[in-house]
Amino acid sequence: MTKEELLQRLADIEWDDFEVKEAQDKLPDNVWESVSAFSNTSGGWIVFGIKQKGKGFEVQGVNNGEKTESDFLNILRNGQKFNTKIYPTAKKYDIDGKLILAFFVESSQTKPVYFGNPINTFVRSGSGDRRANEAEIINKMIGWEHLTGEKVTFESDIDSSTVTYFRPQLRGGHGGSTAPVTAPVTAPVTAPVTAPVDNSKEDVAEHILRIIYSTPNITKDDIAKLLGISKSGVRYHIDKLKKEGRLEWQGNSRTGKWIIKY
Repeated sequence: MTKEELLQRLADIEWDDFEVKEAQDKLPDNVWESVSAFSNTSGGWIVFGIKQKGKGFEVQGVNNGEKTESDFLNILRNGQKFNTKIYPTAKKYDIDGKLILAFFVESSQTKPVYFGNPINTFVRSGSGDRRANEAEIINKMIGWEHLTGEKVTFESDIDSSTVTYFRPQLRGGHGGSTAPVTAPVTAPVTAPVTAPVDNSKEDVAEHILRIIYSTPNITKDDIAKLLGISKSGVRYHIDKLKKEGRLEWQGNSRTGKWIIKY
């Protein structure tokens, strides 16, 4: 984004890929919501040093640009606040002698992206951020929309037992991508959507990895039920992923978990 493009955007408040924050002296508390929202949708710019006033903007600048930029990027890159590491593109602008910082957050390949707990999953809605509902979070957890391009709805497409399976994570959270989920499954797990999964070998393997990423201690049987394929099919793909060095089981059969290797 050039300086001219930035100024053009400031002339129009309605942008679904553009969010301004004051950040004059510190990182704003709600910036993490925007990071999550852009990561979970189509990506976008977060701009520090701009205050929104009604339907217009006021250029305030960032007082300590070096520290603000360093703090923001370090938090996103260390993988501790969010469930995945995030690497935004950073740019600096001078507008009327005031420093403006801009960061482009790309749409994540692995969704949902949240901070602290899956309930802190946000999506972009128009020119604002909103908390994702359970259907949207579960949809992103199983990777259905990313895999097929189809959206699912809570009422008609997601089986109630699938909601039962994933709801403990939304209520209590597992605090990251590798911590085990302790809440028990109280209902049988069935295929989460009404449309069939693409059974091409590459797609099924990637689908399995997305499920394991969100639920590291899931069993092979439950993966089979979620995908609506045979247990032997799941074993085939998991064995192949293990041979390729992309996946391994760590621990015993009761308290262990899957580890994805990139």
